[in-house]
Amino acid sequence: MSIAASIVVRPSLFLYLLRVGLCASLLAVGLWREPVLAVAGAAGFAWRRDVNPCRIDVSGRGQLRLTVYQQTGAAILLPGCTVWPGLMLLRLEQGGRRRWLAVLPDSAPPDARRRLAIAVQALAEKA
Repeated sequence: MSIAASIVVRPSLFLYLLRVGLCASLLAVGLWREPVLAVAGAAGFAWRRDVNPCRIDVSGRGQLRLTVYQQTGAAILLPGCTVWPGLMLLRLEQGGRRRWLAVLPDSAPPDARRRLAIAVQALAEKA
C-alpha cells in the first residue's frame, strides 16, 4: 500500500472564530472589571498573523514536502505529532525552522485528512 498523498490545508475558520470569541470575552470582562484584561482583548484583536494555505506532499518513499505561499521545501516529521479523528497536530521542521501545523475538520476534506493521517502514521512508524 502506497502512502503517497497530496493535501491542501486551508486556514481553519473554527480557530479564527474561537480567537475572536476569546478576545471579545476578554475585552468585555476587562471593560467591566479588570482594565488589564481589556488591554489583552484589544491586543488580541489588533494582533493579526496572516495564515496562508499550505500543501503537504508525501511521496511513496516517505519523503515529505511542504509548500507555503509558493515556497517549497523538504520537511521532516518530528516526534510529538498528534493524530486524532477531529484534530491533527503535525510538528514539522523545514530548513531549520520548526512549526506546528493544525489540521482541523474544516481545513481539508475528510478523504484528504484520512489519507494524510495514514501517511503520517506510516512515517512515524518508519522513524
